Amino acid sequence: DVAVLCRSNAQCLNMAEALYRAGLQASIARTGLLGSREGSLVLACLKYLLTPYDHLSATEIVVLSGEKTLETVVDERIDWLQRDEKNTWEGDHSLIRRLNEWRPQTTNLSASEILNLLLDELELRRIVATMGDAGQRLDNIERFRCLALEYESACTRLHSAASLGGFLLWLGNLERAKLDHQGAGEHEDAVRV
Repeated sequence: DVAVLCRSNAQCLNMAEALYRAGLQASIARTGLLGSREGSLVLACLKYLLTPYDHLSATEIVVLSGEKTLETVVDERIDWLQRDEKNTWEGDHSLIRRLNEWRPQTTNLSASEILNLLLDELELRRIVATMGDAGQRLDNIERFRCLALEYESACTRLHSAASLGGFLLWLGNLERAKLDHQGAGEHEDAVRV
């Protein structure tokens, strides 16, 4: 096993870049978890569970899961608007339909329990693995689980209620502070920096 310890994050990034130029894989945690494709999918699912009329999140779920292309979703939405139907256009999509069914059950669940439900019942791990670089993406999903537990632990220490809305706000604060670290995406033959 090989690991390189650096004094600062900037030095870690420089070291990882040098290893890459030398033809070696480097494993390093970076920020941007919430901006990654898998992070955006998980966030969209959480937001849609919280707010059933969040059409942007519904669209992100359908597109990021690979169920439909953005062009197809836009065409379906335009057709739906022209028909002026009472039901929502998202009801035609399997992930959205399942989230709508689970919403009443999630009102009393913690953020980590809701996240586990999404990962297990929606099979988000399988969907994320098909996006390419499965090791990194699955590490990022696991990082989400750790963040949910960190949030709940912080709420317990502060004697405040932990809610899905609070978790989403907490994640937003992490992203703005650039503390939304991705998983390291470790590979067996990578140097950990």
